[in-house]
Amino acid sequence: MILLECSEDKKDTPPTIEQIKKATAEDPDRVKKILLSGADGSESYKEDYGEKNPHYPFIWVIDKQLGIDYEYSNFEEAMVPYQDPPPEKEGAYDTYYTSARTRLSDDKKIFISEYKTWRKNVLLGEYDHSTVIEKINLETLKMEFTPDDDDKTYQQCVEHKMPESIKVNFPKSN
Repeated sequence: MILLECSEDKKDTPPTIEQIKKATAEDPDRVKKILLSGADGSESYKEDYGEKNPHYPFIWVIDKQLGIDYEYSNFEEAMVPYQDPPPEKEGAYDTYYTSARTRLSDDKKIFISEYKTWRKNVLLGEYDHSTVIEKINLETLKMEFTPDDDDKTYQQCVEHKMPESIKVNFPKSN
């Protein structure tokens, strides 16, 4: 299991890796706050680094053996394998879908996440497709982020330790 927080690490686009390390050192509960953020429906944890909009940190929780990521479940009071949310109705005719698939490269050095969203109209069918691919090199801790427009960005990640007070529920085998 590895916990990673990524940043473009540019001085004009906070936070930098150094700012993340400093914030984590100053607040021993920071990682826990981020992992539990929004799980109970409350507002997501945010930080202010002086930019126009607040920063909402995100931490990947990756199982390096199975190639899956985890999220916090209030119901289970533990980190659990990520599951796609149910489709959301948008008015009488439209439904919004999200789907995330993760895996490891064959050599188990790259974690790959493919996140898709789309809408479906009862009369017109599917439309408004979007795909984001994130690849994290688990050795160098660098992430390649590719949105629909293929305008790739690269981020450096910093590794965190799992807070002892947070339980992890691993997938059940059949």
